[in-house]
Amino acid sequence: MSTLNKNRLPSSVTSAIFAEDDNHRLLLLRRVEGIRGAGLLAPPGGGILDGEDPIGASLREGKEETGLDFRLTGLMAIITVPHESGGNRVGFVFRGLIVGGEMKYQEEEVVGHEFVTREEAGGILVAELSGTKTLFMPQFNVLNIADWIADKSYPLEVLRRFAKKAP
Repeated sequence: MSTLNKNRLPSSVTSAIFAEDDNHRLLLLRRVEGIRGAGLLAPPGGGILDGEDPIGASLREGKEETGLDFRLTGLMAIITVPHESGGNRVGFVFRGLIVGGEMKYQEEEVVGHEFVTREEAGGILVAELSGTKTLFMPQFNVLNIADWIADKSYPLEVLRRFAKKAP
């Protein structure tokens, strides 16, 4: 008789891109009113769909939310935090470059955008750490912005992409 508890916690798996433009500025999106995190800044990103891997999800979410095309250049982090409704939230965070497309917001989620320099990103961190709510999901994004400022990332090859959906 096994004593192993087979009840698994529910989880939410997300993927995001900390993407730069040609001037090495970070793209942050302002979330639309009426959704969680309204008015706050966040990188392009969102949930991973069934049968999708984190790399594909980042590229899809980035395109859906902004109309832009991205090239991923590294993995910044894999972060876990407790999910507000129970279970766990796992986030894959990528570094990337904007390589094409035209800015067109996903109106259900995005109302605006900002391109910020490393210095301006540092100011966002100072504001957030001093109590001014600026970032959506600061439990992810404070550390991720700090890593972006410091140019921290790992090769994309640390993630092994699957060829097809598992049976």
